[in-house]
Amino acid sequence: RGLETGLDGLTPQPLPAAAEEAEGRLTHELRAAGPNRLLYVADAFRAGWTFERIAQLTRIDPWFLAQIEDLIGEETRVRAEGFSGLTGARLRALKRKGFSDARLARLIEMPEQAVRHKRHDLGVRPVYKRVDTCAAEFATSTAYLYSTYEEECEAEPTGRR
Repeated sequence: RGLETGLDGLTPQPLPAAAEEAEGRLTHELRAAGPNRLLYVADAFRAGWTFERIAQLTRIDPWFLAQIEDLIGEETRVRAEGFSGLTGARLRALKRKGFSDARLARLIEMPEQAVRHKRHDLGVRPVYKRVDTCAAEFATSTAYLYSTYEEECEAEPTGRR
């Protein structure tokens, strides 16, 4: 599934206001494999459901559930720490986990541009790493690159185009 969904992260899904109805809806969405299932898994963690309960309902591998649980924990910490908690190290860690500037801005109720400016001011920018297409067996003249939030850039840019 592509990311042309308009989402900026594990966006909360609309749930009924009544607690009993919301629980029923979450239970239904966790049991059924649908396009928004992972978003409902995140909602279940936000609602305080136990890891075991979510695992039992979804039958999703615990490793994947632990990753979602970790992201929801990070969201909670970002909300609590606010804009001032976005240090260079913290932003780099959040970006490595896949948090977009838009998602961080939504969590701390700030404009996306403010988060982006702070990230740039702190020097947190993507770098480029090489994909080893030949398994290090021999050198290749074609460089395939991917962006990541690490320290060292392997792009070796030149003035040529």
